[in-house]
Amino acid sequence: MAVAMDTRAFGFRKHRTYIDKISMTRSDWVSLIGIFVLAGVLIACNYMLPRTILQFFVQ
Repeated sequence: MAVAMDTRAFGFRKHRTYIDKISMTRSDWVSLIGIFVLAGVLIACNYMLPRTILQFFVQ
């Protein structure tokens, strides 16, 4: 009985709660695309930079 009450939150609400559908907004898409572009630029810079410059920053 205790497990059943825990799953119903001790009768806190009389009606059941449901998951709301969430959709991507314009700002979500812009942020996602920006993250992928930034990741691509960083990966491209990693391959384009000479290793001597990278070793200078690592030391």
